[in-house]
Amino acid sequence: MPAAGEARMPVMFSVPRALSSGPITVRVEIDASAREPFRAVLDAALEVGFQKATIDASWRLARSIESGAVDLVLMLKVTNVSDAPLDVEAFAVADGFMQNRKPILGLAPSATAVRVFHFADGARLISGRDIRVGVHDTDGDGRLLKRIPIPPLLPPSTTLVEVENGE
Repeated sequence: MPAAGEARMPVMFSVPRALSSGPITVRVEIDASAREPFRAVLDAALEVGFQKATIDASWRLARSIESGAVDLVLMLKVTNVSDAPLDVEAFAVADGFMQNRKPILGLAPSATAVRVFHFADGARLISGRDIRVGVHDTDGDGRLLKRIPIPPLLPPSTTLVEVENGE
């Protein structure tokens, strides 16, 4: 680069798939040298997400007829906010559960589709944790992700300690 000149350098990055959609700040740190070493820091505000759809999630508890456990049932509403039909895959996942995916094909502009996800014994297993929900664009790399906090639903389990010899 000539003295007092300019140079453009492409900056490429990717965000983790588990990052929730919404505003984030990306920091670029540059270490370079001219007559002497220097450092430049650039903070840029970005919006992470998928602009063609919106999602709204709600959940409820339901007692399982088979096991008697209290299951968690999550309902995900997906709305196409673009001008063209949309093919996406709705998903819901919580720690300890396999990711559940359900296709939504040909969703018309302004239309809403609902998908329901079932978490067996969810009141106990997800209590006080998050469920990650969203949609993934089947034609590209777009992804919309939200975390749905589940409040503590059950008291913490107590551990019983066996007492030997009356101690």
